[in-house]
Amino acid sequence: MISARLRRLDTSLLLLICAPLFISLSGCQQPITATQSAETKEPLSVPVETISARPWQQTFEGFGRLVAAEKVTISVETAGTIRAIQFREGQRIEAGQMLLQLEDRKAQLRLQRARAEVESARASLQQTRSTFERYQQLSARQVVAEETFQQTEAAYRAASARLNQAVAARELARQELRDLTLISPASGTVVSEAIEPGQRVRPGDTLAVLQSDQPLQVVTHVREEEVNLLRVGDAAPIRSPGAPGRVYQSRIE
Repeated sequence: MISARLRRLDTSLLLLICAPLFISLSGCQQPITATQSAETKEPLSVPVETISARPWQQTFEGFGRLVAAEKVTISVETAGTIRAIQFREGQRIEAGQMLLQLEDRKAQLRLQRARAEVESARASLQQTRSTFERYQQLSARQVVAEETFQQTEAAYRAASARLNQAVAARELARQELRDLTLISPASGTVVSEAIEPGQRVRPGDTLAVLQSDQPLQVVTHVREEEVNLLRVGDAAPIRSPGAPGRVYQSRIE
């Protein structure tokens, strides 16, 4: 009987303990509306890009200065006295243009003498050739002594050699005369001049300096971290404040 009462008491306590819990849970529950249950989300739009391999080029800018790629030293090949100067410092010179003239009176006389020697040697050769050909025919018919024929043949060969020497001397005299006229080997601008008419000059003397303007070079400074990015032959466009909007194409050397 005591046990039965204790079981009833336990059941009553359990009911009493569970009852507030049920009430608490029932009070916390929120009613779900139809609007919330029926809510739907719109799909998100995501941009799509196509990725492809493309060459990548890193560029950087620098400042530099234009310099002539070539400077030509003007000098004569033979000693002489300057008779005329056909240029001045700062003047624009074209390739093949005459720059100066040395005194050439003696050279002209040497050339005239060489020409006279050629004419004399040519006349002598014609005479000895005629004699040699006549004696050659006589020797074939054995109507002339062999010694005489050999003498005419030797004279003919000597005359031929004399003509060759005279022609060579004439060409040498012509070249010496040409060397007295100094011709510009390149186009450019005269940046220095140190001569005057009547001055005695010798081979190797610097008479003037010609700064060639084709092609030009750009000298610039590159930072240490950029040196390894440069390769010989890479394109290097150049812009100048003196020519706005114009781009000059060049390459790294």
